[in-house]
Formats: sequence, C-alpha cells, structure tokens
Amino acid sequence: MTNLLYLNRAAKGRSLLLALIVTMLVGATACGDLRSKRENLKNCEFELENLEVANFGFSKVDLLVQVGIQNPNPSDVVVDRVVFDLYTGDNKVADGKHNENITVPAGEQRSIKIEVATTPSQLGNTLLKALMSNGSVDYRVDGTVYIDTVLGEIPYPINLEGNTADSGP
Repeated sequence: MTNLLYLNRAAKGRSLLLALIVTMLVGATACGDLRSKRENLKNCEFELENLEVANFGFSKVDLLVQVGIQNPNPSDVVVDRVVFDLYTGDNKVADGKHNENITVPAGEQRSIKIEVATTPSQLGNTLLKALMSNGSVDYRVDGTVYIDTVLGEIPYPINLEGNTADSGP
C-alpha cells in the first residue's frame, strides 16, 4: 500500500511538472508572437489615401477617410482596431474609429475605409469649402492602431499629414 501511495504521489508530481513546462512553453511562444506582432506593426507604413465628403446636411457631415497600410514584413500583420482624430491646423474637426480587424499579407498593401460623422460647425469653413470645391487645405490625423494579443491589446501610434489637393480617388 505504501508503494502504491508513493507511486501515486510521484505520478501527480510528474503531471504537475509537465503542466508547468507546457505552460512555460506556451508563455514563451506567446511572448515571441507578441514581440513579432509589435515589430511587424512598427515596420508598416500608414498613409492617408483619401478624404472626401460622403454626405452633407445642415446638421451633419459624413466624411469617408481611407487609410492605406503597407506591410513590408515577411509575415502577415493583423490590425484589430484604429482610433484617430482629424485636425486642420490645431482645430480638431472629427474623430473616427474602425473596429473590424484587417489582415495585411506579407509584402502587400490594404486600405481601410472609415466613415466619420461630424457637424459643419465642427468641420470648419476652411476644410468644408476645400472638400466641397476640390480646394486645398492641410490636415493631420493623430491616431492609434491596436493589435490584440494573448497578453492584451497593444497600441501603436500613427501620425499622418496631408493636403486635400493630394488625396483623391
């Protein structure tokens, strides 16, 4: 009976040790994957490809913001969420978010279209006139791209500048 009890304890000890080793291996893999995703996202290039008025009303203006993501990495990059503010000069004119994840294959480029709602007064006369008449105005996008990992969300800041004369279909 004593030998059987000893064997049972030894088996439990080995099982516990095996579970600990498996947990450490999974954790190490997750950390490597986390580091890889972070590095891959850092290497991506973001570009504001297009900014246009989708719909105009007296109380609401719908903008369509198109952001391009170029992935120069040897492996795919997954973007889970994008949040940003749109500025002309120092004036915040709109904010937007894209909550659908997008996979950008290795060496390729993808675009995401983000609908943004604002008001004519918030948008401001300068940008509104430029957008409605194909005029020119400088703008800036300050945002954050997020990737989800087993250890939580990782933010990566993006800052894009452009001119409405440079954007277009």
